[in-house]
Amino acid sequence: GDGKSRGPFVVTPPLFRLNAKQENTLRISYTGSELPSDKESIFYINVRAIPSSPKNNTNELKLVFKSRIKLFYRPQNLSGRSAEAYKSLTFFRDHNELRITNPSPYYVVFSSLKLGNTPLKDTDMIAPGAQITVKLPPDISGNIIRWGAINDFGGSSAFEERTL
Repeated sequence: GDGKSRGPFVVTPPLFRLNAKQENTLRISYTGSELPSDKESIFYINVRAIPSSPKNNTNELKLVFKSRIKLFYRPQNLSGRSAEAYKSLTFFRDHNELRITNPSPYYVVFSSLKLGNTPLKDTDMIAPGAQITVKLPPDISGNIIRWGAINDFGGSSAFEERTL
């Protein structure tokens, strides 16, 4: 997550040429390093697309695209289901702070998080077994929290709603 250290995975091929209308598959192999067995772990894969250069020296703008992809390592035999983890979140409001607790062994990545009609954009996910505190704007009103999560396939879950 810090962008400097390497995770316990090897991605192959590390470099390849891709012509127009071609595709390639990256293989991600776990090296067997020690990871927690009671909860998910998160890593990030950075994939860069670098355009080719023409042989003639023309002035042109080149854009290098970097895609940062979340990779969740999920040990076998975790309790519960990852698709249901977002439903177990608990919320507690204390004046202008919202405390969110995730009792599950799974990461919950928010697709949407709103208090009343105000989206809370500074919170994108919560780690397994973690508690986070979100600062609320001073003028926020409402005591109904509504949220959805991103599932294992990249889609959005149904929304959950609770009164604080």
